[in-house]
Amino acid sequence: MEELRAENRYLLTEDLFREGMDRVYRDSLGPLVGKTFIVLAVLWAVLAVVTVSVSGKVVFALVEFLVLAAAGWTVARAIPRSRTKRAWEALQSRSGGETQRRVRFFERRLEIDPGERRVSYEDIDKVLETKRLLVLITRERIGIIVTKDGFTRGSLEDAEKLVNEWRK
Repeated sequence: MEELRAENRYLLTEDLFREGMDRVYRDSLGPLVGKTFIVLAVLWAVLAVVTVSVSGKVVFALVEFLVLAAAGWTVARAIPRSRTKRAWEALQSRSGGETQRRVRFFERRLEIDPGERRVSYEDIDKVLETKRLLVLITRERIGIIVTKDGFTRGSLEDAEKLVNEWRK
């Protein structure tokens, strides 16, 4: 039987969940948001040329720019927030409220809420970090939240060493 190297326990609150999901969306949607802004900038440039050539006034082009910028910013902020809210509501309906979580780190794998899921370190694709969390993303696109201050056995450094040792 594998030796337990580290254990992380925490109460998964909406605040922690949102922090982790926001970091995941920043990582995955970042390139998409950049491309969207490029498309909006090209669209604005075309509209600006047409507007200035038809009306002869630059002020209309500036108004169009402000409208497109506001629309792009609103969409870029709204999509991740609505997805996070839906994901939290789905988790709540499955678990019935705030839930205690436990992530146990063994030599070659980790175990989430013992018996629920086992993940080999080799299956961890990314490690994302926030102020209070590590979010381990598997190749199956499953996010595993680990709180930095929730170690009851071992330490954050022990867990990071195990994960990074095997995922290379």
